[in-house]
Amino acid sequence: AYQSYCLLLEDKFLAEMGKSSGELSEESWSEALNWTCCSLWRGDGVPISTRLLELVSRLMFRSVGLCTGRPEDFRRARWDLLTSSQMVAAGGDAIVAFSDVMVPGLTELGDYPPVPARVYSPVGVDEKDVLPVLLFFHGGGFCIQSAKAKSSHDLVYTLVKNLHCRAVSVEYRLAPEYPFPCGLRDAYTVLSWLHSQHKQQQHTDWKTFAKGQFPVKQLLLCGDSAGGNLALVLSMLTSQGLDPDNRQDPRGQSMREIIKHSALVYPALFEFKTASAQKEGMRYFLPKKMHEFYTKSYMGGDKRLLSDWRVAPLSSASFKGLPDISVISAELDPIRDENLLLIQRLQHEGVNVAHMQALHAPHGFLTLPSWASDQDLCA
Repeated sequence: AYQSYCLLLEDKFLAEMGKSSGELSEESWSEALNWTCCSLWRGDGVPISTRLLELVSRLMFRSVGLCTGRPEDFRRARWDLLTSSQMVAAGGDAIVAFSDVMVPGLTELGDYPPVPARVYSPVGVDEKDVLPVLLFFHGGGFCIQSAKAKSSHDLVYTLVKNLHCRAVSVEYRLAPEYPFPCGLRDAYTVLSWLHSQHKQQQHTDWKTFAKGQFPVKQLLLCGDSAGGNLALVLSMLTSQGLDPDNRQDPRGQSMREIIKHSALVYPALFEFKTASAQKEGMRYFLPKKMHEFYTKSYMGGDKRLLSDWRVAPLSSASFKGLPDISVISAELDPIRDENLLLIQRLQHEGVNVAHMQALHAPHGFLTLPSWASDQDLCA
């Protein structure tokens, strides 16, 4: 029955792709994505229709204009995404409260302006209660997405609800308007802000939770795709006592001491010569043109940055001194093999690393609907 339904969907999508407008109807996209997500990632053992997955991804990106390679199409598509109804306003429910804050900039370092962020906390927790803190960076190729987008918000909400932790989700600046190192500087600014609260944790004059003040003793860095890159590079910077501009920062060692773990979800590492990167059939949800556009945009067109470990971490001479790391990779992901290379490097250099590969899953699966239960995620 599943295979028959896949064939019907394939015929339907092929017909839609033949339309001159190239638009994907909301009904078709919703039907395909929810069906394939339920079948692919719930572990029910049903055969995978990679052909259907390919058609869904091609239709999705064709419809929103993200993979044409034309900057004007990209900016229009990004605006449509950011102004859609899929943005979640600050608020909360009976389980998790979340509010938006503006983290002060690090003016003493130069171009380190204030950074918007969303702070989450379990309901009923006093602002003085000590909980682990999750510092989260959303994915999106350094060019799209938002801490307020429903996909990112739902992921962080689920982690806070099930892990009983606080979380700070960073609204870092995006390329192409703000190429490297702008996003990394924003990530570092928020990390420094949390570190300053760690230094003040013996004080009793805490501000209210709504203003983002709470004790910080244990910090977990986490991010998916581009966000995984930022989380890893932050760990590397603090381990070496450096800021994003490769300058010595006396706070580095102290910041490293509160980072207990880094969780990297299919992190983008800019290694393009692997087998999975060369295989066209692996391009579900990360079309080649879009991947190239993201790369060029984040680097500001400067290909020399591919040899800079602050952009491409695998170019680093050493990973020694990093905190424990967990890596989640996806089997049908063009950046799968670079994730595996990272794991090999970490293991070789004595870093404690855990790895889970999601079978039959494409890049970005973690933020797709119906992909897995809360328990699977938090495990």
